[in-house]
Amino acid sequence: MQLQCAQAAVTESSHLRDIDNNENVLYSIFEPFLPEQDDNMVDGDSSVCSVCGCHIYEKEVCHICDSVRLGDMNGYTLRTGDARVPLEGRVIVIDTICEEIEFLALKTKLVDFLSQIDPVPSLLISLHADGTIKIHGSEKIASIYVEHLRVKYAFKRHDKKYFMKLIDGIEIMNSYNEHVIAHIKALRNSVYTHNRKKRAKRATGCALFLANLLCKSDKLHYEVLSFLSGPCTLGNGKVISREVKNTIRQFTDLDQQKAKYFDDARSFYKYLAADSKSVAYGFYINCLDQIGIYEMSPLIKQSGIIYQFDSFQDTDLHDAFDKYKFFKKSNAIYDVKINVVTSPGIQWQKNHDVPLNWSMIFNKTSISIPIRLKIQDFTKEFYNIQATLEYTLGPNRYKYVKNAVIHGKDNIAKNIMFHNVLLASITKEIAWETLNEKYYSSQTCTKYREVILKRIAPRFKHNMDVLHYIYNLLRSNLLTTRNMSPDERVIAAHEIAYSTMEKIVLMIKPKILLAREADIEPQEVEITAELYADRHSMLGVDAGNLFLLRKSDDIDNNELRETIERWFRKRDTYSVTIIPLIEVVPGSGQDRFFKYKLIPMVSQQASAVHSEDTSFEEFVRQL
Repeated sequence: MQLQCAQAAVTESSHLRDIDNNENVLYSIFEPFLPEQDDNMVDGDSSVCSVCGCHIYEKEVCHICDSVRLGDMNGYTLRTGDARVPLEGRVIVIDTICEEIEFLALKTKLVDFLSQIDPVPSLLISLHADGTIKIHGSEKIASIYVEHLRVKYAFKRHDKKYFMKLIDGIEIMNSYNEHVIAHIKALRNSVYTHNRKKRAKRATGCALFLANLLCKSDKLHYEVLSFLSGPCTLGNGKVISREVKNTIRQFTDLDQQKAKYFDDARSFYKYLAADSKSVAYGFYINCLDQIGIYEMSPLIKQSGIIYQFDSFQDTDLHDAFDKYKFFKKSNAIYDVKINVVTSPGIQWQKNHDVPLNWSMIFNKTSISIPIRLKIQDFTKEFYNIQATLEYTLGPNRYKYVKNAVIHGKDNIAKNIMFHNVLLASITKEIAWETLNEKYYSSQTCTKYREVILKRIAPRFKHNMDVLHYIYNLLRSNLLTTRNMSPDERVIAAHEIAYSTMEKIVLMIKPKILLAREADIEPQEVEITAELYADRHSMLGVDAGNLFLLRKSDDIDNNELRETIERWFRKRDTYSVTIIPLIEVVPGSGQDRFFKYKLIPMVSQQASAVHSEDTSFEEFVRQL
């Protein structure tokens, strides 16, 4: 587990962008389930200190309030007793409004997927182009027309009793995989063709409301897996009008607070998230355009899943299902709680945007929580911290305990080698705040950029590795608005929030791999204009959430390609999302993007604070 600390100067504000230069705060990363972790598994329970509330195993001294010693085991997992085996329910939401070939591909892969996973109580909800939502039970199908005046009024008021009457007789406990599979096979796509100037009546928000309503038993942990092909145009959660001439909101609309449907949609999904504590949402999106993920961010921040595809016909959907099966079998944990206690002289500062409780974590290795610790008494020689994680896995309840010691101020100041922890933690805080932000505008980006440039970057003037990271962070999806959509930012923020420190560093500062010979490990290199122009080698870029493979224009060596791809796939094993591999052809538009991201060539007069194109050399000079 990572529980290293690095020093930064901030105030007690819960938002990173409001930090000042008056107080000393340490940043930590709590990662309890790293693949290489080798902590002890022990039987029995720990006792709890009556003074400070920390956990003490056997004869271990309470190192938090007595500050005597850490004990023999700095990290251990306790089996604290039996737990009710988590029972699950599943609701599948299918948007039928897509082309026939796409819908057939989805049906084939989804039926195959449901046939291979464990049967659990399941229901199907389908969206249709005429504004109808159908709930498919084992013995009954209920149809709800969203534009009916009484229905529209009930949706607006979140009238659960009214809809329970409409779907009376449909119970999730009475329907299983085989019933859902039969209904999926019978479904047909519904393409809206009546008026080319109008979009189809897609009521996504209303369908998710009904899915949540069906997940009403407190004895189950639920998943709502949604397969979507476009933005919501009707009812709750509407993000765009049906008029084709009107486009979905962009950052310019958010900057001016003129995003017409944003407030209502965001408020609805915030209500839905608060009302569905035991529900985990997953979105499989057959569309690279925006569909309203920004508005849906209250649903996905609680360990949701987002996969975005160019087409359901691609192998990526099959890979996503394979990952689902892998993680559900070995990595899913339930009823997760995190807590931190500290010794006198240092205080845990909670960032209220970062969750500490989950009903279900789809992939336990994705737990990576930023922790701020404020030093209150600099006379102490050392400070003790204990982070605990309680969770259910199978029939057992576990408690993971991690003890750590931080030495006094002088040693902390010298120990600036932990800069990766500081930078990754700051990046995570920005990501979590993005998922919780009501209006994440260009002005918000500017505030974050100024904080990083004025408070953090000057501390590392002579550390080029750190400055490279900061430089790339300023140009990343989190802190730019040019050529970036609000949905893209939320997807990137979600991935960073649920990624390990190692992956975050790659997402912000990509790793460049050079392959010249097959069957030899690719060499990690620094990119230069000369290397970029080399036509006799193959370059790979590991960007954390994206793999780029740049082929040479005068060689086509499949063995070199396979060498780099094997390296990529090793790291892809524990990623929740599907990491796409994009082949870049020299001279193409993708190649220009490739060059721009790695070797920015820009005006020397650009301002480091306001320009997104400043070269690295100019960026360093302006610090």
